[in-house]
Amino acid sequence: MLRAGDVVVDLDRHQVTVAGQVVHLTPTEFGLLRALAEEAGRPLTRLEMIEKGLGYNYEGLERTVDSHVRNLRRKLDEAGGPAQRIETVFGIGYRLAAPEEEASNRR
Repeated sequence: MLRAGDVVVDLDRHQVTVAGQVVHLTPTEFGLLRALAEEAGRPLTRLEMIEKGLGYNYEGLERTVDSHVRNLRRKLDEAGGPAQRIETVFGIGYRLAAPEEEASNRR
């Protein structure tokens, strides 16, 4: 089980919750969020997200990650979590805000 603030990624159940509310994700979205949660606070390139979250056999384009991240942000926001929890790191890729970063952003 991975935790980043109120986001919980349950690897055994293949389930994500935000503040206790289940968020329904596609297998691709789940894999990408898992990769971000494993490295919470550290930026990942799109290629790293694909390799860690989807495996080396993924045949899509790196830029499709952008569409999946947009969907993840929307779903996390709808579940009551801030969409900016997944941050764009310009020139690199994305990172999942670490819990202490989220707290400081709310002040």
